[in-house]
Amino acid sequence: MGPLKRSLKPKVLRLEMLKNHQLSTTALETKNQKTCFRLHFEYNVFQTPLLFVIAKKQNKFMKLFSLNLQL
Repeated sequence: MGPLKRSLKPKVLRLEMLKNHQLSTTALETKNQKTCFRLHFEYNVFQTPLLFVIAKKQNKFMKLFSLNLQL
């Protein structure tokens, strides 16, 4: 018997970088809590794309972390 092959496809959130540097925002809401997670994508002054993960709970926004996307 050969080894068992598994095809694991992770769920990937694909963010398209817009040529005119517009913002691309995605909001996800959880079922149990009234917490909204928002993914915010923008360019910084050095034209490096940044990804911010922002949580909104009880009408308060809090930045969880940001990623510097190297191309």
